[in-house]
Amino acid sequence: MIDDFRCKRRALPGKWKGEPASPATLIKDLRHLRAALRKAHNWGYLPNVPDFAFEKEPKKLPTYVTGEHFAAIYRACQSATMPTDLHSLRPTGGAH
Repeated sequence: MIDDFRCKRRALPGKWKGEPASPATLIKDLRHLRAALRKAHNWGYLPNVPDFAFEKEPKKLPTYVTGEHFAAIYRACQSATMPTDLHSLRPTGGAH
């Protein structure tokens, strides 16, 4: 039954028009289902809680701000308190 739920939920539309539900949405729904099944077991409605595997959510690559973009952000900011010469802030690798 859990696998049927997983297949049917994956086929439902997601947040954006024309897009399927994201893996994070499916994982959230499975967490809620597991919590409800555990509560039913604690109350005596189920003899045991079925064990089911969660899907892996694809990892996102981190985005970094380059030094040039970082300097441009501070130059554009009216209340910047950090110096705009970022090359002087590079770590030297020595003891502090």
